Amino acid sequence: MGERARAWGVTLVLGALVLSPLARRQGADTDDFPLSHYPMFAAAGIGHLVEVSSVRLVHADGREERAPLVAVGSPEPMVAKNIVRDAISRGDAPSLCAAVLARARGPEPTGDVVGARVVTATFDARTYFRAPSPRPVSRVVQAECGALVRPREGL
Repeated sequence: MGERARAWGVTLVLGALVLSPLARRQGADTDDFPLSHYPMFAAAGIGHLVEVSSVRLVHADGREERAPLVAVGSPEPMVAKNIVRDAISRGDAPSLCAAVLARARGPEPTGDVVGARVVTATFDARTYFRAPSPRPVSRVVQAECGALVRPREGL
């Protein structure tokens, strides 16, 4: 077999492999893009509810904001996320709450931050990006610290 014939053979085999997903049965359990069979996109029934745990700073007027990453313990988002998740898992959310509040206030508090909450919020991923201001489906307060006021309605 000549080199040209071998090149055509390899081209045909590789072309068939690339196009083979088109011949597979397409249904609810597969992705509709032929080459994108990643489990996170291809499997049905993965679920649409996502839990996000975070530390929220509470201001004197009841307003809440997410604590800065460095106050949680790392400037890296994934590391900070794991710090919060691990503290909740081992039942140490109250200690994390107090530490984050102390770091957020600084050595000489000048702002109106009066407390903090470690919360786990559940969001509906299907509607999250469509809403101008996404609200959680549910919210569980894991720990509170500082002198807190009632949260504003709808948080």
